[in-house]
Amino acid sequence: MNNFDLTDSDKLMHLLYLCTPFAELEYDYLLLLFCNKPNVLIPSGLKIPKNFLGTLKQCVENDDESLVDELGLPFPIEVTSQIVDCFANVYDVEKPAVTGYENVDRVGELLWAFSKSRQVLTNYQDEAYFISIEKKYKDEIFKLLSDISDKIVNEHFTEISNICKAVFEGDEFLDVELNAFYNNLNSLCLN
Repeated sequence: MNNFDLTDSDKLMHLLYLCTPFAELEYDYLLLLFCNKPNVLIPSGLKIPKNFLGTLKQCVENDDESLVDELGLPFPIEVTSQIVDCFANVYDVEKPAVTGYENVDRVGELLWAFSKSRQVLTNYQDEAYFISIEKKYKDEIFKLLSDISDKIVNEHFTEISNICKAVFEGDEFLDVELNAFYNNLNSLCLN
């Protein structure tokens, strides 16, 4: 789809609704790739789980807004040459601009894994394992924060650091929070 604004949530939801028939197929997820020029793909796409499309269809067709809370936005993906090799047409993947925000998405992934582990590993027997992976996740997050601290705007770095601190202190950072984090990151990188 040419000239599609990924930050326009109304247009994105309309596009995703048009994809809902995919939920009836045997596949687990749908990848959406976007062109900004003929045969040139932007470097990020969307990975949409089948259950997301099914829930979206129910939400719209039954006018059931209570299901909206179950929707997390699709996950962004990096478009690689391996992904586009399956097409008959030849596509190039636009080289992403260096913004300084590279690897910030990894911080979000690690926060999600940290929060999910805290949610799932609640038994006494899991305590030692959780402590070890908690240290691993925190160490990697602190390294990434150190690497990006002088590459991004101070206000953004402070915001990301505060999110990390809140999650380490017990705030939840699951699908909804991760998708909001990615959407905010995409907005920062596109502006």
